[in-house]
Amino acid sequence: MSKEETIQGLIDARGKIMELAHHDLIAFLEKIPARDFEKDFGVRSPRGKVVTISDWLQTEIEDEQTHAEQIRRWVETG
Repeated sequence: MSKEETIQGLIDARGKIMELAHHDLIAFLEKIPARDFEKDFGVRSPRGKVVTISDWLQTEIEDEQTHAEQIRRWVETG
């Protein structure tokens, strides 16, 4: 198997894993009442900022975008 085929196989496998994880996350989030997404449950960042479910989800979105870009660059530069 070539390097390119190996890389593509890893990307495909990660995509399938992420799809399953995403499905499970969506199923869980659908059970949370909408009003709770901005509710203060007492969770704080290391700097003391209130962390809501919405904040956490936004951070996760940004993290996934960062990792996707890193993978794209890695594949492009080999």
